[in-house]
Amino acid sequence: MLPNSEVWTVLRGRASVAQSTPPLHGETIKHEVAMGDLFVAAGGANISIDDAESDFVVRRLAETCAHNRHAQIMELKLLDQGDAH
Repeated sequence: MLPNSEVWTVLRGRASVAQSTPPLHGETIKHEVAMGDLFVAAGGANISIDDAESDFVVRRLAETCAHNRHAQIMELKLLDQGDAH
């Protein structure tokens, strides 16, 4: 239903994440997330991070946020920077 949804993973810290529900944005859903959690950022949603710890780090998973076959380019860039796992 939402083709541009992304999967995010929490690498460090904790936070409260709120996102609206597209396409009308009439409802906001809140989640408490912590290290190791995965969540789906719905395509077109308005996302806000509330009450995050100072070390809160999130990574969007390249395969889910790349369109038009850009996932490989994104991963190669991470490898070049030494950030890939």
